[in-house]
Amino acid sequence: MTDFAASFGVGLFDGRLQLKAALSAYAVHRPSGPLEARFAASTWNQSVSILSGFNRWAVDEGYATAEPFTYRQATTFFSGVPQQVRVNLARRRQPKEHVTVKYLADDFAELFLLGLAGLDRTGGPLFKGRELARNVSSDPEATGKRQRRGTRYEQASLLAPG
Repeated sequence: MTDFAASFGVGLFDGRLQLKAALSAYAVHRPSGPLEARFAASTWNQSVSILSGFNRWAVDEGYATAEPFTYRQATTFFSGVPQQVRVNLARRRQPKEHVTVKYLADDFAELFLLGLAGLDRTGGPLFKGRELARNVSSDPEATGKRQRRGTRYEQASLLAPG
């Protein structure tokens, strides 16, 4: 961040407006700049947390006059006890673990594979689409499942209309 800010003529302990402008440019550069400069949301949030802590320390020790971040107040509950906390608005939203699909249930995966082959639940032709052979050959990567001998999937890939 310091090298990036320096390219805009902003120093580490400059005023709030200058630091906030440099931080805003940095916030645009990291997710959409060149590939080698991009950060994932989790890496960005970790960087923001470290910068925020550093800036809070610099203000407390008198090295800086203000923090470049904007905060809001939020109420958290831990063991039923409410507590007021500051939330940094520079943090990015990131998906929660509980909403990430890590696997497909076997019955759904089987139906999905039949659909890729253009077949209905019974293995009969459902539709003639484009690239059915390609879809069937690439689907183990799509579902993360290996092809098993004698399954409806294997039968479907042999019967797929082309």
